[in-house]
Amino acid sequence: MNIHFPCTASSRRTKQRGHVALHVFVSLVLSISSLSRASAQPQPGSASQWQIYASCSAAYYANWQLRQSTRSQDMSNIIQEQFEDYKVKAIGFYENELKVPPGEAAPIVDAYVTANVDRFIAMEKAGTLEAYIDRCPAN
Repeated sequence: MNIHFPCTASSRRTKQRGHVALHVFVSLVLSISSLSRASAQPQPGSASQWQIYASCSAAYYANWQLRQSTRSQDMSNIIQEQFEDYKVKAIGFYENELKVPPGEAAPIVDAYVTANVDRFIAMEKAGTLEAYIDRCPAN
């Protein structure tokens, strides 16, 4: 004996809930991705000066590392100087902002730069690193 149950109101509501849940999920993912893109840009009001400069150092380092083989030696040296200049300034800002003795900031800033290089390598692969670098403070 085969019993066939027609589509009931209950199963339609379940399908509608599934569509609503999917819509909410997609909206959430899009919101998070747009927020992460916005937070990847240097924003003076949301981060300390040392973090802004350390992030720019990491961005220039990623740029230098990825394009070293395709640039002239002079251009490569200029980019290397840029990431080192940003790091030196980040160290100075760290010492001033957090009132730490000289020498204590350098390893912390170095670790911050190192920890963020992969993020900037991913931005390069996504085609957004140049825009980030363009927004770094004048050095």
